[in-house]
Amino acid sequence: MDVDLHLLDHTGSPEGCIQRAHQLIETTLPAGSYTLVVDSWVDGGGISHAGSYLLGIVECHPDDPSCD
Repeated sequence: MDVDLHLLDHTGSPEGCIQRAHQLIETTLPAGSYTLVVDSWVDGGGISHAGSYLLGIVECHPDDPSCD
């Protein structure tokens, strides 16, 4: 299994990529619309390395200073 995460802005386009990661995206975002893409990797031989994944989204608590 080899999936990647892509966080996109409201456009949902590759040009609107805010952050990309292999396993974890940790960020604080202003209110708005975003697209989260979970994408499989295709190797040089054209073989897709898709697999199962667990997606968790956690909202920051208003009193958590790390969410500023």
